[in-house]
Amino acid sequence: MALLGIDIGTSGGKVTVFSDAGAILAFSSKEYEPTACTAGFLEINAERVWLALASCIRKSAAACADCTHEPIRAMAVSSFGEAAVPVDRRGHPLANGILFTDPRGQEQLDALVTRVGQDNLTSCTGLPLHRMYTLLRLMWLRDTHPEIYLATDKYLQFEDFVLYRLTGEAVTDYSLAARTMAFNILDKKWDQEILAAADIPASIFARAVPGGTPIGPVRPAMAAELGLPAGVMVVTGGHDQPCTALGSGVVHTGQAIDGIGTSECITTSFDQPVLDPALFAMNFHCGPHVVPGKYITFAYTMSAGGLLQWFRDTIGRPERDEAARSHISAYALLDGQIGRDPSGLLVLPHLDGSGTPFLDPESRGVILGLSRQTTPLDIYRAMLEGITFEMRYNLECLEKTGIYVHALRAAGGGSKSAAWLQIKADILNRPVATLEFSEAGTLGAIILAGVAAGLYRDIDEACRLLVREKHHFEPVPTQTARYEESYQRYKSMYDAIKNIWQQGGRKCR
Repeated sequence: MALLGIDIGTSGGKVTVFSDAGAILAFSSKEYEPTACTAGFLEINAERVWLALASCIRKSAAACADCTHEPIRAMAVSSFGEAAVPVDRRGHPLANGILFTDPRGQEQLDALVTRVGQDNLTSCTGLPLHRMYTLLRLMWLRDTHPEIYLATDKYLQFEDFVLYRLTGEAVTDYSLAARTMAFNILDKKWDQEILAAADIPASIFARAVPGGTPIGPVRPAMAAELGLPAGVMVVTGGHDQPCTALGSGVVHTGQAIDGIGTSECITTSFDQPVLDPALFAMNFHCGPHVVPGKYITFAYTMSAGGLLQWFRDTIGRPERDEAARSHISAYALLDGQIGRDPSGLLVLPHLDGSGTPFLDPESRGVILGLSRQTTPLDIYRAMLEGITFEMRYNLECLEKTGIYVHALRAAGGGSKSAAWLQIKADILNRPVATLEFSEAGTLGAIILAGVAAGLYRDIDEACRLLVREKHHFEPVPTQTARYEESYQRYKSMYDAIKNIWQQGGRKCR
């Protein structure tokens, strides 16, 4: 039997089909662009996302059409969080989703904190305070566009939206519900006190169930449209980070995955919820894993692959064009030219604001140390280093709360860069391993679908069969020592830049 996994990202969708024995039968991906609006607003169009995913599903289903001995039996969805789309009673989108880097929602957050209290809000939801969460964007929509709000039947995050298209059922999973700031992570229910304070009905959200819950077959007309066999079971997946963790075998306490995509996120797993005030003080969260009974936290930077994409399309445009002529990736071309020496520059990778531990949406990126001798390749390498310095600082902050990461598995698009992974091993001073299949988000969804369909006894068995390490990168002591001075300077960079930025009349907190 075959299993299909969908991974919805902010800049593209991916679909993978695995056999139950672990063979890759099909893979398809398609990019789409977020919509930049006035006032710095950043949105994503749900129909555009759906059309991209539908195209990927059709291609993958067609590639499996000749595998008559392995028909697709079940499918699940991994998705980025927070952004949601208002839909009417027929499931038609009424507006775009608001992406996590968008500035809207601060006024609504301030009002919610006043009514509920910061400690109550964080201890119920497991979330540090930030304007990115789904509930706050829904409050903003109600306050500024009441005509859309009044026409809204459901406010669906993107996993929910796709599940609704496939089955007609409005269902979400615990891990994605936990990204709304309306979900109690201990009771595993929509929190009535928070929703009452927000003046939002719980019924506007999808029904929340554990990851890996069967919710029904693909509707016959939709199955025909997508080229899927009749009766394919649809299963809840989850938020992309815990799905990536599962698809990397990160299930038990102390394990960690470095998911390197548009943003970068190091996710660790726990057996019990961790609601330590010190964790929230450094803007880390605690939420349900897609693995039943487990919890996670993650450290992240908003701009990782997104920063490199910006370089590719601006400073690195000549290399991009050369790579296109040679039919290779621009990143592969750049990686092959940067050598082994540290760049000598410092890059604060806050192109879209900062992630943890600062969680400062107003922070901005900086390149420090430019001279006449600086080359575009130096800047590219410095960006790889700066992103990694940021993640090292995050790991040090996690250690202050008793969370230790001794080794990393890497997944996502950035894990294809051997040059970057060696930089990571050297700066983080930890071994880094890649996976035989790097698109761990779709694999996590596949594992949930396979267990739900009864093809595996449990999560552990599925991970043993499907998750395999490929390459290992060990830290080189001499390189680690060379980076140490730069890293110590890097740690003071955010505060220094924040002070300068504030002097210019810009807010940084």
